[in-house]
Amino acid sequence: MKTCTKCGFTKKLDEFHIRVYSPDGRETRCKECLSKKNSVWAKENPEKKLAKDRRNRPHYSERARERHLMKNYGISVADKIAMISRQGNKCPICLSDIELANGRVDHNHITGEIRGILCSKCNTGIGQLRDSPVIILSAFKYLTERVIQ
Repeated sequence: MKTCTKCGFTKKLDEFHIRVYSPDGRETRCKECLSKKNSVWAKENPEKKLAKDRRNRPHYSERARERHLMKNYGISVADKIAMISRQGNKCPICLSDIELANGRVDHNHITGEIRGILCSKCNTGIGQLRDSPVIILSAFKYLTERVIQ
């Protein structure tokens, strides 16, 4: 048990973040009080909050994207850009515009072969339909028979 220096309540240790360099190995304020303090700071300092967020740093995003593509598909960002360009910067299913950030690598889950770059909605859709042409055709038939004109 530990008492929060902000709210004064005595709480279980797991209600305090770990802090390696403090005498008891925990923060002095409870998680709830720190969360409130951080929320107030973020509202008062939006520019500093944005600058602190690693995900908003271009070099971080680019490195993470490169690692993800190479690890999961064996391709580089340049390879993905070239594939998008060969498709005319369009999703081959719905024909919406595709850019590097919103394009998803579509691949055969059995062979690992890359089929193309899709928009996230189409990629999710065929994934939900288990990449099965039979199920996709069945869904097509269902929709064409039941669409209200």
